[in-house]
Amino acid sequence: IDIEGYDNWLPIGDIYGVAFSGSFDGKGHSITNLKITTSNGLRTFGLFGYAVDAEIKNLRVENASVTPSWSYEQQVGILAGYTARTTVTDCSTSGTVSGSATYISAFHVGGLLGQIVDSTVVESCYSTAAIVGEGSGLIDDIQPGASVRDCYSAGSVSSGGGFAGSIMGTVENCYTISSVSSGNLFANYSGGLTTGCYYQNAAGGPASVGSGSESGINGADEVEMKSQATYSGWNFE
Repeated sequence: IDIEGYDNWLPIGDIYGVAFSGSFDGKGHSITNLKITTSNGLRTFGLFGYAVDAEIKNLRVENASVTPSWSYEQQVGILAGYTARTTVTDCSTSGTVSGSATYISAFHVGGLLGQIVDSTVVESCYSTAAIVGEGSGLIDDIQPGASVRDCYSAGSVSSGGGFAGSIMGTVENCYTISSVSSGNLFANYSGGLTTGCYYQNAAGGPASVGSGSESGINGADEVEMKSQATYSGWNFE
């Protein structure tokens, strides 16, 4: 579905109104040319703005441009800005995403999702989106109780984490080959549980993790990243 005709998409679900709480199965189809340019007084931005007790699966969002104008708080992702108690499975995004906000503690920009909380599960997803300004390659903020597994990021990040910004939940069997201009190759902060995760080394580049623990986060060169033998404990079946 090409939605280029919508100059400023109104996200499905609004933190100030009614959250999206249904089930959306894209059945492997794509939505192209999603565009968000102004905030319209909202806080959460993406195809979905605010999803609670929801399911989103089997969907591609391609060639998106999610660049809302300034607002006091922002959670921004091409697929969804904010999710709680939601499962996101087999979804991917590409395009460009950015944001701007005054209250930095509530400012999260990710290629796939902005902020995930409260037992949200993200599985078998990826993003090749470019993060312009501050943000992270896949998900910017992974809160306690949220989990991410079998996912990757492969876009560019101007300033932030190649895979995530803050990890306080669980991240398992994930990797990133995102290029990071300023920030950290895997995450800015890792205080949750990470196992079987990998990032591509960049000679003379930024560190893998800005602060917190590097346990379960492993560096590999470009050749090793392309070898199945690198990913110890992963199930490729």
